[in-house]
Amino acid sequence: MTAPAIFCDSFAALEAAAAFDHEPHSSILTVSPFLAHRLPARAVFLPDRLSRARITDLQDLRKPLQCHALEIASAEEALRPFEGIAAVNALRSVEQIALAACLEERELSEPVVILNVETGQPAANDLFNGPWADLLAGNSQAECRHVPVEVGQTVHRQGGGAPDLLSRMRLAGVRRALYRVFRDRALPRLGAKAMDVWILGENELLQETAVALALRGSRIRTLRLTPDQSPLPEGTEQALDRCLEKVLEPALDEFVLPPLHRPLLKRLCATLQADAERQFSAASQLEKMPLRSEPGRDAVVLCNFPCKPENFAVRLKCEAEGMLFAGFQHGVSPEICARHEDTLSTYDIYNAHRGYMFNDGGAAVANDIPGRKGTAVSVGMPADYRRAGGAGFHKSQNEPITFVSTSVYHGYSGKFSYGPQNDREMFGLDLTLLQDVFGKLPHAVLYKTYPSRRFPDDDPTVEIARSLGNVHPFTGMIDLRYLLNRTRVLVTCRATSTVSWCLMSGKPLVFIDVDDNMPLRPEAKTAFERGTFLFSTKDPNWVTALLTFLSRPIEEIEEDWDEKREHRQALVRKYFDSGGGGGRAAATHILGDIETTSSVAAGESEGYV
Repeated sequence: MTAPAIFCDSFAALEAAAAFDHEPHSSILTVSPFLAHRLPARAVFLPDRLSRARITDLQDLRKPLQCHALEIASAEEALRPFEGIAAVNALRSVEQIALAACLEERELSEPVVILNVETGQPAANDLFNGPWADLLAGNSQAECRHVPVEVGQTVHRQGGGAPDLLSRMRLAGVRRALYRVFRDRALPRLGAKAMDVWILGENELLQETAVALALRGSRIRTLRLTPDQSPLPEGTEQALDRCLEKVLEPALDEFVLPPLHRPLLKRLCATLQADAERQFSAASQLEKMPLRSEPGRDAVVLCNFPCKPENFAVRLKCEAEGMLFAGFQHGVSPEICARHEDTLSTYDIYNAHRGYMFNDGGAAVANDIPGRKGTAVSVGMPADYRRAGGAGFHKSQNEPITFVSTSVYHGYSGKFSYGPQNDREMFGLDLTLLQDVFGKLPHAVLYKTYPSRRFPDDDPTVEIARSLGNVHPFTGMIDLRYLLNRTRVLVTCRATSTVSWCLMSGKPLVFIDVDDNMPLRPEAKTAFERGTFLFSTKDPNWVTALLTFLSRPIEEIEEDWDEKREHRQALVRKYFDSGGGGGRAAATHILGDIETTSSVAAGESEGYV
């Protein structure tokens, strides 16, 4: 009898289920690069079944699927309020389609064992367990076991714990203290521009804007909505299902085995319905919640991430009452990443009347998004970024070089890469950097892991780094911004928001452009070449070149960095901080907008565009 294949992403689960010893000839089907690394002879890394061309084809579907969902939902009256979440769910469906596309015919009929972890934490269970039990429900020889596994924190605390109060104050400045003072306090209103300002989520630019409005007399309050699900109006659930099925049908036919279509659609439609119920529940709560403290008073909602289900309801409420719903950029990425526009339905501006961006490049990208509800304007970065290089938690400089990892693995998180690189290849790139570059340097290196966990097992790169002698892993729950002053040279890769903190710190930045995962836009790459130390994984000799460069005396690297100052300033102006005052500029713009939006007829969102 053929040994059953085992779906598993945790070595601890294999041991706990005795599957490792009792079924030694079974293949282990996994999406965990950690397990594949530990058991190279037995593990089948499922994403490797998709060729790079196949992954690219899947990723190319994201934009048209979102646009198609938006088109269908906006054309049907019952679905029009839910057009935003229909587009978001069309985007997220691509990741689930990719997972289903990894399955082969034999897994649909032959014996398989699915080991799901039971951590005691529902959110962790959802993150760590895949869709296999649902997708293979039609296989009578499929067995699903739930295995208790202990999982620690998202990251492990090391290096002294949380930053001290002085470090936090240095970074945030007076603004953070004022924000805490003004928020949810019944302070007297001052000035003719006093209005009601509601906070829906937070980020640096939003907080800076709120303080600027409070200093001009506005009252700052938190908009609290209880995450809940309410039954949808009759017929809405069926209409949502029809919409998603129509959008996804061609993709399913192209990428997924026919027996898997129905169970996959059932999962995807359930997620869409849950989001719709969350939005509907928020709308019901908002009906009983006056957003103006008195009739005729101006009001505005400031939002960190406008594209959550509840936040779609808030935007509709604002339109009904002639209020401004403003979104705020939380990090640089769309303006420098070549594939970021594929995720248009999650942009800050997609569900906002105004999107306040750090720079002209970000505003231009946002204003090119189909289906957006408003326009984006550039107001400049918040001051936190400019203070980052001098606001530190660690004062020592024991490691002159810091490697800032941006390896955010996908796993079952519902996110898809910006390029064909899969999790195993991402893991392999970190191993290459640690073993072939940093471990061979004459300098000590701090290895700052990314504070995110996608798999039950610990990341093997931490122990590998420790074994190198000169590389010191930092896995503490300390944000990067508090570590920037302890180092002299920063190394990072991929066009992520992490680059903002690194570049604005003023420290020499070595940037590795990963051509198959969040690569730079061509025009941004040219600016990076001139303003930073850029290495590209397209260059067959990039590893050797990087090792040679970082082996130089730190003083020489710093001298070369100073010579790039003029080009770096041009890079910052276009892609990071176009200037203008940040939150103060956003507040001024909002006050100007209020005079326009208060005269817009209820429900006419076109008045904001």
